[in-house]
Amino acid sequence: SVMELSKVTSGAIQCERVHFDMGQLCDEVSERYDAVCAQNGWELKLELPEEELPVYADPDMMQRALHNLLGNAMHHIGKDGIFILRAQRCTEGVRVEVEDHGPGISADDLPYIFDRYYRSRSDAGKQGTGLGLSITKAIFQQHGFRFFCQVGKSRFCFTIPLPDKIGMLYILPAVLEFFESTAATFRETSVTNLSFIHKYFTPCSKNSFNCLWS
Repeated sequence: SVMELSKVTSGAIQCERVHFDMGQLCDEVSERYDAVCAQNGWELKLELPEEELPVYADPDMMQRALHNLLGNAMHHIGKDGIFILRAQRCTEGVRVEVEDHGPGISADDLPYIFDRYYRSRSDAGKQGTGLGLSITKAIFQQHGFRFFCQVGKSRFCFTIPLPDKIGMLYILPAVLEFFESTAATFRETSVTNLSFIHKYFTPCSKNSFNCLWS
């Protein structure tokens, strides 16, 4: 709802981080789609590793984000009726993906797909508020998670960083803003002084920053 989006965006609803197994949460969320899949002849494939996927996040918000992404996948499900929830370890922490075999995201839609009320041309006549992905974006931004999707793909991904990297994610927006406001000064700064920037910011691409704090 609009109220929910406003509360998450404004910080009125704060994320309450705890340690939990993301794989277990994905398993529990997937079970709630058994009835709708049976009714429509669809299949939700759950792809998880055998080991646990420990994360530090707000489980209620993660559950909400997963439902939004899975609801979007059902909205654009392909002729084969298959959509996928996948979670796995990655270098940064845990990567979660929701995928369907629909037509994919067009280049025209990509810049606006997380905007509130945005509906692509392919969604004309379909039910929906156009707020689900906006709420999901607000949840990820409040956590400081990297999230992205690709042109031509029907896949949304987000990364939950390891706990020791979360603190750095919180200060990055302020640091980047400082860099931009003092760009002229930094052009004259010595390479030695810029080693801090190189050490901490090269692992994330410019596209990642745009995705986190656009």
